[in-house]
Amino acid sequence: MRTLGTAACPPYHIAFVIGGTSAETNLKTVKLASAHYYDELPTEGNEHGQAFRDVQLEQELLEEAQKLGLGAQFGGKYFAHDIRVIRLPRHGASCPVGMGVSCSADRNIKAKINREGIWIEKLERNPGQYIPQELRQAGEGEAVEGRP
Repeated sequence: MRTLGTAACPPYHIAFVIGGTSAETNLKTVKLASAHYYDELPTEGNEHGQAFRDVQLEQELLEEAQKLGLGAQFGGKYFAHDIRVIRLPRHGASCPVGMGVSCSADRNIKAKINREGIWIEKLERNPGQYIPQELRQAGEGEAVEGRP
């Protein structure tokens, strides 16, 4: 984790994937795990080789990340918001390990393309509504117009 440094704007969402039937499967799982797509996986494996989240290792790695002193901008303990560790079934002759990072902004949207069309997740159009009224300042409600 230390070699990541601060180039990608910490605090990060970090994902480690251990295993997988191929390097490609591992890396696809890394991307989805860094976007919290697999948060509902079981927390232990079974005799059939199901994928699972290793929550104990996640906690240990998060504690190590906090000790790095590579927080946002000028250092500190907030190198990572969270860490996901996904364990996948694998072939006995190989064990790919992947690591991925999603920056603090974590801008992800879900979409699906099928025969019926393109389906894109609907996002909040007025996020400012969640700022309590007492924290709003006069003149802060104006949007900046973008170019067409």
